[in-house]
Amino acid sequence: MLDSGVPCVEQKSGVFIIMDPNETPKPLRLLQLPTDLQNDMVRNMDFLAVFHLSTFRAFRKTPNRRTYWTKICLKLQKESEKDYICVVQKETRDERILLDRNAVAREHRVGNKLFVEHSVTDLAKKIESDIEDPRERVLHHLLQTFQFKIKRLTCNRVIDEQNDSFLWNSIPMFDSVYLSKGLVILDEYITMKSEEIEIFLKMIKSAIYTLAVNVDDKNYKFQRALGCQFLDLRYCAGWFEIDNILARENNLMDIRLCKLSDSQTNCILKQWIDGNRSDLMFMKIYAEHAFSDAEVFKDIDSKAWEPSEKVEDPKLSGQTGKLACIKRKCDGRMATVWSYSKLLFFSIKI
Repeated sequence: MLDSGVPCVEQKSGVFIIMDPNETPKPLRLLQLPTDLQNDMVRNMDFLAVFHLSTFRAFRKTPNRRTYWTKICLKLQKESEKDYICVVQKETRDERILLDRNAVAREHRVGNKLFVEHSVTDLAKKIESDIEDPRERVLHHLLQTFQFKIKRLTCNRVIDEQNDSFLWNSIPMFDSVYLSKGLVILDEYITMKSEEIEIFLKMIKSAIYTLAVNVDDKNYKFQRALGCQFLDLRYCAGWFEIDNILARENNLMDIRLCKLSDSQTNCILKQWIDGNRSDLMFMKIYAEHAFSDAEVFKDIDSKAWEPSEKVEDPKLSGQTGKLACIKRKCDGRMATVWSYSKLLFFSIKI
């Protein structure tokens, strides 16, 4: 292939037809066309045609090529043989890269949606690279060629520090990570050993974590800082060290914790009251059983200030809540705390 080469186009009845990506490019080059026409044509190509284009150096030098694909989603299934990357998601079509080295390209339809699945091994052969692992070669190529605004990981299994290294070798930081046994929305939690969750959170970095995890060691506490902005511990937060969590995770803007006791909830509220300035804006805490306001607000001035106007009850869980008003000592910042039978909702007063 010539460095300046790109897949050819052929004009028939006023319509440009993209030729087979495996054919040798013909004299008519896509990049010789007007820029607007180039962009329109590329945006209407299927995944395989655009991927083939991306293997040409001339295409990688064009200024607009990075915006054709903006979202990449990796899915690690319960069985690693079913792992895949999804780059193109439309209402009627999904384009996936199957990450098993022995996977065969195929198409299948579910209802009105067509799923087009590509072989990572076949795609890797099109890329000039010294990277041996075809998964890492393809993923690295995609990330170097296109500017993905969203990089998401959904994981339904324990990761293997050796076999899954292509992930963190290619993507040092995800935008969001979901770890569960099945659907996160259904809180289908995954049971892990302490060393397994340690490895996962050591290797997989993200600004947003949603973790539906149960750790089999009841005495284990995860104590390292994640440095994230959003932390959602579904099902159970008992494996996560709560003491000094707000000081440790000083980048947090939103946190959600499940199955906390009254004393743990009281501890977190005191951390905010007695702590330094932080970015925390929202917090949802779900009770292990039911909250006792007397215990949750023990030794806390829950009327530290009076709202200048009526604060509307968000009525979470369809219930009427009780309002508490607390103030941070270091700067006088104020927050409202709505207490329900099994839920406590904290928000900063803006």
